[in-house]
Amino acid sequence: RINSTYGEADDTEVLGKANTKDARLVVLAIPNNKASLKALSAIKKANKQTPVFARAHYYSDALTLYKEGAEFVCMPHVIGGNVFLKNIGKFLDSGQLSTVVNLQDEFLRYLEEKSNEEKQHFGV
Repeated sequence: RINSTYGEADDTEVLGKANTKDARLVVLAIPNNKASLKALSAIKKANKQTPVFARAHYYSDALTLYKEGAEFVCMPHVIGGNVFLKNIGKFLDSGQLSTVVNLQDEFLRYLEEKSNEEKQHFGV
């Protein structure tokens, strides 16, 4: 079972409702680094052993999150760029599109699904 709480990550009331003290894992998937750091501090204060996965946009933000106790920090644009370059390298090495096209088919299905969810949610 996965519990989730929606609200401002740096709001102590929201963190209290999330019961981060007893959580097996806390995921801070927010783009605001100051809020992430404040939440991380509160989470670690409640239970230093609670693993925290976070996201960051800037390298310095990722480094700060690690220094403040996050166990894993994801930088989506860096990961995406790495996958992009890896696929370019695969194509240049082999001259064949088969592995890239297989990924494209999977990604297109995912985009269709998410696009439909956006349309339902935002009425677009």
